[in-house]
Amino acid sequence: MTITSTRKGGKIVLSLRGRIDIYSADEFEIFTANILPDIEEETVMVLDCRDLIYISSAGLRVVLSAYKALKRKNGRLEVINASPAIIEIFTITGFIKILKVTPPGHCMPDTQSDFSSDCQNLPQEYCRISR
Repeated sequence: MTITSTRKGGKIVLSLRGRIDIYSADEFEIFTANILPDIEEETVMVLDCRDLIYISSAGLRVVLSAYKALKRKNGRLEVINASPAIIEIFTITGFIKILKVTPPGHCMPDTQSDFSSDCQNLPQEYCRISR
């Protein structure tokens, strides 16, 4: 697993590559734990899952911890470029109810990114986009 962190406006974007599983979840947790104490009120952390292949329950635990830390500071956690497999994991586990999950091809406002892929093959419920 590889994590790249960038700031875009008032957002922290973590680009995730590979697998977040029992073997790499600790690395993901350490990475987010180093960022979270220094975040300002109302910060948005974006997980760019364009190159994320898999996330296990160990990885979901880290996502939940980050979500809670951000929520305490009136911030939020958003997921972009999630593949159908990753969206299915978030759906089955109920994370889709607490996180804004955006499939490929739908650029979130203010990210100033060009996401050229599309989500025409995703079921309708996966394409719920906040505007």
